[in-house]
Amino acid sequence: MMGGVAALAGAIVLGPRIGKYGADGKPRPMPGHHIPMAMLGTFILLFGWFGFNAASTFAATDNRFTVAAVNTAIAGAFGAVVGMAYVQLRTK
Repeated sequence: MMGGVAALAGAIVLGPRIGKYGADGKPRPMPGHHIPMAMLGTFILLFGWFGFNAASTFAATDNRFTVAAVNTAIAGAFGAVVGMAYVQLRTK
């Protein structure tokens, strides 16, 4: 709770991003700014999930290790496909 309250206080003090609102007060869209860094962060998270899900749960000789690794890979791939489809449908 302490972290959430501190984050809320920081967000209130900082306010919205510069350029988020126009002179008339209407919000402007702010699309992603640096897609390669977003992709790098996504791959780092996926690598971490492999370490957490597959490597930390069972021994490498156990058959359940492969199930955890394959499920993690499929989840990452499915999330990427759904994300691309959503952006494609949303932005035409």
